[in-house]
Amino acid sequence: MAKMTEMKPETSMSNATPPSSTAALPKPKKTARTTMSSADFPQFWRYAIGKDFADPSSGEPAQYVPGHPQYRDSGETFKLTFDKSVSSMSLNADSTLLALAVGSAVHVYHLSTRELVKVARGHTNDVGAVAWSPTDPKLFVTSSSKPFHTPDDEDVPNEKSEILFWNLDDIAEAARDGVVGNIAQSVLDTITSDILSYNSTHTSPAGSWKLTEVETARLTKDLTKTLQHSLDLSSRTQESIHGILLKSFDSKPFSPDGKSAIFLPGERGQSNGNHPWPLAVLDVASRTTKLTLEGHTDDITHASYNPAGTLIGTASWDGTFRIFSAVTGETVYVLRSDTEDEETCQNWTAGYSPDGSMFAGTLGIGIFKVWNVESGVEIGNWVFAEKKGHAWCRTLSWSEDSRFLAVSGEALCTIVVVEPKSGDSGEEIQRRHLSLEACVGLDGENGILGGFLETTQIEYGRGKCANKLAYRMASDRGLEVYDYVRNLKWRFAARVDEELKMLDNDGWGIFLWLEEEELIVSIDGKVVRFWSVSE
Repeated sequence: MAKMTEMKPETSMSNATPPSSTAALPKPKKTARTTMSSADFPQFWRYAIGKDFADPSSGEPAQYVPGHPQYRDSGETFKLTFDKSVSSMSLNADSTLLALAVGSAVHVYHLSTRELVKVARGHTNDVGAVAWSPTDPKLFVTSSSKPFHTPDDEDVPNEKSEILFWNLDDIAEAARDGVVGNIAQSVLDTITSDILSYNSTHTSPAGSWKLTEVETARLTKDLTKTLQHSLDLSSRTQESIHGILLKSFDSKPFSPDGKSAIFLPGERGQSNGNHPWPLAVLDVASRTTKLTLEGHTDDITHASYNPAGTLIGTASWDGTFRIFSAVTGETVYVLRSDTEDEETCQNWTAGYSPDGSMFAGTLGIGIFKVWNVESGVEIGNWVFAEKKGHAWCRTLSWSEDSRFLAVSGEALCTIVVVEPKSGDSGEEIQRRHLSLEACVGLDGENGILGGFLETTQIEYGRGKCANKLAYRMASDRGLEVYDYVRNLKWRFAARVDEELKMLDNDGWGIFLWLEEEELIVSIDGKVVRFWSVSE
């Protein structure tokens, strides 16, 4: 069960606003490096902006909202702490419930009280994706992938990837904590007693039989794992579906009416090859496959419906985007990259504009394109980054009015905002990226840090937050928001010490908007944080 903490924002010495220069700060001993791990990154990285958002008319750089930047464990309004990492989350149809994937279970919280409502258990592997129905506030779907077993686990059943649907009313109350541990301890006590009985009737020159600490620990671990597996299976009220739910890279599995869902059937295929990669469309009511979408020949990274629910758009590593009919499953358009690198171009993400008129896609060669959905004709293309190798743009978002498209990814967390309907292909509204100039300790070889800096999610708000663009940066661990009407920004960052060195080494997770409360919820490893984006 999660630990709940209500926070009061404050500013301390260790969480003070970073100065514009780090010249006066003590610097670590300089080190020559040709390789680096993510664990090494925080000791060298110092946050700095190379080019910031600005007012398009005046050129005035964006200004922080008073009290920002804010930092973890002091700036959030509320947080939930778990004993396992949180991998996915989703908001239900009426924005009253939040589902969090924690290990092999899903914890459901009521947003008005921040209290735990139910815990859904039934997966035998860690849940990688959770998504609520867009129309039924009590129905959600979860997905767990087949694990990669080590040689020591060869005796463990080779579990398959599974999809499960859940109705909130059918989930048992969350009151099983400790049950598995108690039974495991009871079994272990019985084993210990039986060994003592054996020793009383058998003698050996080598001495009595006893379990070592290592053997006891291993036995406890194996018992707990086996019992938990059995209990999770017994908790199911339905048969699982063999497949993987697509939710990564801005994918949205449900149709707008909630009657259908997209998934990868069976196990994930072989990437970087030339093999069939079918998609399946599930009828949610009957839990049966009603369509198979064929044509892709490499990893499918993105899939989503258009707002009308009549088309399904996809992105693939085979160098193409495809538009399928959601009614017949037939291919409507094959949208190609049309470059010399087409055969090796790994397309990452895509998405329809909210008005349904445009479809955007990002190419692995550092450009992104927009097509007219009705005609399939390209509207425009834009350069995300020139440098190959650090040019992947793997997340995008449309503004609520379909006017702006924001794209982000690598290249020092570059963000590019364009206005596709304007017809000015190549013209940018905004471009923003970080800088390596403030980094310390690498003897001028700061460029090695650049490969760790990537925006993993970007998303415009809706309703009350429609003028705000939020984005999450890996390695830096920062979550930021930009109000493009008022030219204001918020930053929610990892804790730092007096030398501005990051003290947190987690935070690859995602975020979601709670627009009515003017909040953003972020996943930071084992912690879920609620941040205010009001002034």
